Amino acid sequence: MKRKIILWLAYVCCVLNLKAQSGPDRRLDYLDITWELVQNKYESKPNQFLAQLTIHNTSKTEVFPASNWTMYFNYPREVIKTLTKEVNFNYLRGDYSSMQPTRDFKAILPGKKIMIQFVAKGFTQNITDAISGVYFVMANEAIPVHNFTVKPILTAGVENISAETLFEKYGHAANLSYANLGVFPTPQSSVNKAGAVNVHANLKISTDKAFLNEAKLLAGDFKIIFGKELMVEGNGILKGEIQLQRVEGLGAEAYELIISDNILIKASYPAGAFYGVKSLTNLFPAHVWKGKSKPFILKGVAIKDQPRFSYRAFMMDVARNFQPKAQVKKVIDLMSIYKLNTLHFHFNDDEGWRLDIPSLPELTQVGAKRAHNFTDANLQPSYGSGPTTANQAGTGHYTKADFIEILQYAAQRHIQVIPEIETPGHARAAIKAMNYRYRKLMALGKKEAAEEFLLVETDDPSVHICSGFYR
Repeated sequence: MKRKIILWLAYVCCVLNLKAQSGPDRRLDYLDITWELVQNKYESKPNQFLAQLTIHNTSKTEVFPASNWTMYFNYPREVIKTLTKEVNFNYLRGDYSSMQPTRDFKAILPGKKIMIQFVAKGFTQNITDAISGVYFVMANEAIPVHNFTVKPILTAGVENISAETLFEKYGHAANLSYANLGVFPTPQSSVNKAGAVNVHANLKISTDKAFLNEAKLLAGDFKIIFGKELMVEGNGILKGEIQLQRVEGLGAEAYELIISDNILIKASYPAGAFYGVKSLTNLFPAHVWKGKSKPFILKGVAIKDQPRFSYRAFMMDVARNFQPKAQVKKVIDLMSIYKLNTLHFHFNDDEGWRLDIPSLPELTQVGAKRAHNFTDANLQPSYGSGPTTANQAGTGHYTKADFIEILQYAAQRHIQVIPEIETPGHARAAIKAMNYRYRKLMALGKKEAAEEFLLVETDDPSVHICSGFYR
C-alpha cells in the first residue's frame, strides 16, 4: 500500500511539472524578438520603409513550431509586402495586425533564429513607430511575449529621437541656472529685498477666512518637506510667520509675494492666493521635496504677478492609455506648480471609455477593457496593451466616486476639468458597448430597451472608416 501511494504521488508530481512546463509564460520565455528599422525611403520611395523582425530561439531544448500559431501586435504602420515567403501579415483594424506562418516556415530549432523583412507605408524615426504589444495565440491560448526589444534607430539620415537627444539639440535655447530657477512662469515683477526667513517645521500660517483652503494646501506641502503639517490659524488675525492677506484691487488670479522678516501673500481672490502659495514653494530648494529636510533660508524678495493668459490648459488622454486616479492627481499637482488652470480630460475614444455611467454600465463593462477576445465582451488590444486585461494602460475606468474625487481635488487647486465626450467621431468604444447591450437585451426579449441607446443603424449596409482605421 505504501509503495502504491509513493508511486501515485510521483505520478501527480510528474503531471504537475509537465503542466507547469507547458504553461504560457514558460512556453515562450525562450523567444527573443527584436524589431529594427533597416532603411527609410526603401526603393527610393519617400513614403515607405524596410523593417526587420528577428525571432531568436534561445532555448537549448525547446523547438518553436512551424505552424498552428499566430502572432498579434499593434503597429501604427500598414505592411505592404514581405521579402520572405515564410510568413504573411494581415491587417485587422485600427492599429491591430497579425502575422501567420506559411508552408515555407520552418520550425526554429534551439539556438537558431529567423529574420523577417517587410515593407511598410510611412517614415520611421522614433521607437513609437515600431510594433508593440506582441503576443502569440497557440491552441486557442493567448501568450504574451516578455522578451521583446526595439533596436535604436541609427540608420544614416535619421535622427534617433529620445529625451537625451532632444535635450542636447535644444539645450542651447535657454541659458538657465538650474540651481536657481526661481518663480515660474516668470513673474511680471521680481525685486530683491533686505531680510530673510528661516523656514522650519514650527512656523505658523495665519490667513483670512477666504484663503483657508490655500493655507491648508501650503501646510500639506510642509508635511511633505518636514514630515509635519504646519499649524493654520484661519480667524483672519495675521500673526504667523506666513500670512495670507485678503486685499482689494487685485485681479482674479493676481497676487503679491513679499519675503522680508516674514512671508506675506496678498490677493483679492482665492485663485490669486493659491498662485502666491505656488510661487512661494517655487523658491524652495529642490532637494527639500525629498522629505526629512533640514531648515533652509529664503532670501528677501518682492514679487507681483498675474497670468498673462486666462486659459492655460493641459490635455490628458486616458482613453487610449489609461492612467489610475493617483496618476491623474499627480498631473493636477504638476499643473498647479506651473499655474495651469484647465484640465482637458479626454476619457473616451475608439480605444476606450473610462468614466462609469451607472445607467449604462456596459460603457465600462465592455468599453473600458482591452484584451484578445473576438467577441464583443471587450475591445481589441491597442497601443501595445497586450492580450489580457491585466495591462492597466489598456484596461481601467473611473467610478462615479473616483471622478467626483478628481473634480474636487482639481477644484481645490483652482483647476477646471473639462470632460470630453468624443462623438460622433472616434466613438467606437461606445458603439461596441451599446452593441453588446443591444444583443444582451434582445436575448431577454426587451427589444425597445435594446434599441434605446443603439448607436448604429442595423440595416445600414454602408462601410465607414475613421482616421484611426476603424470600420
